Formats: sequence, structure tokens, C-alpha cells
Amino acid sequence: ANIGKNFMLSNKFKLKTSIGQMNEQDNWLGNSSDGALAVGDNNITNFGQIGIEYQIGNNVLSFDYSKGYTDVNTTDNSLITGFNNIETESMKLAYEIHRDQNNSWGFALSTPSHITNGTMNLTVPESRTLDGQVNYTNIESNMSSSTIEKDIGFFFNHTPKNDMDFSFNFKAEYRQDISGVAGEDGVNLAFNFVKKLNT
Repeated sequence: ANIGKNFMLSNKFKLKTSIGQMNEQDNWLGNSSDGALAVGDNNITNFGQIGIEYQIGNNVLSFDYSKGYTDVNTTDNSLITGFNNIETESMKLAYEIHRDQNNSWGFALSTPSHITNGTMNLTVPESRTLDGQVNYTNIESNMSSSTIEKDIGFFFNHTPKNDMDFSFNFKAEYRQDISGVAGEDGVNLAFNFVKKLNT
């Protein structure tokens, strides 16, 4: 859930703001684990977003920034005993060119949401005594991303002039260091076509 408000600071300059909350029942920030590394349910992320849009002729230059704070619950019989100060952020810079009222295309540079701060606490087996009892030690693991995914995208949108006309959009995106894995690169392509029929 989120709520937002835009402010027109001038006839060419717009300020965009929003706040919201995301509730993940079994996951946290899209991550899932079970067994010895299970986490609890109902993990909540509170986030805020701010952005600006500046109109240059018929075109629009925009920048968006998002910051989030995640509270991850723990569960019994897991090596994970807690999370501290999990923070995320994302950014996007885009330039959209309006050929006319129904056609636009543009480019975007972005860093998807990634962890910038926070630790995970674990209790792991360290040794065993002569009578068979297990000794445990506490480990604090840094969760911040050392490698950040970087995306370069191109997009084209066509909206219908009339209600029964077709519409379509196309997006191509080159992703570098996908999900923070160094050297893991790829390309995403997406195409959407819509045509209404009057029956």
C-alpha cells in the first residue's frame, strides 16, 4: 500500500512524493529461505519515494529515488537469530521524448532496490565437547551489497487515438551485475500489444 502527492513547483517542474508499506508473508525483500536458515512471517518494509520531473519542450527529464527500512521477523529452530537496521535504496534517471500526443520513447539508467546497510545475526555450531554437547558461536554478517546491479533501458509507448485503436509498448533493458552478482549480465525484452474488439 502506498499514498503519494505531486506538487507543481512551476509550469515545467514537478515534485513527486509518496510513502508506503510492503508486507511479505513468507519472504523478505524478495528473498526466501527455509530449514536451518528460515525466517519468520509478516516481514514489513516501510519506504518513501521522492522524484522530480522537468519538462524540456515536449520532452521530460526525470529522477526518482526510493529509500526503505525492513523489519524481518525470526522463527524458532533457525540459525538466524535477528536482523538489524536493514536499509534499501533505488534510483532511476530517465529522459522521455514525446514525438506527438500518442507516441513517446526514451532511455533510462537505474539501480534497482538493493541493501545499503544492515546486519544478520546467526548462531552457528563451532565445536563439540567430549560428552557430545555442541558449542555455538554468534556471527554478525554484513548484509550491504558490495556489487550493485546497473540497468540501461530503452522504451517506446504508443497510446490509441480512439478507444478502439490498438496500443503497444516495447522495452529493452541491459542488466549488469544482476541481483548484485558480479559478472552476471543479461538482456530483458518486453512487448505488449492491446486491441479492443466491439462485439
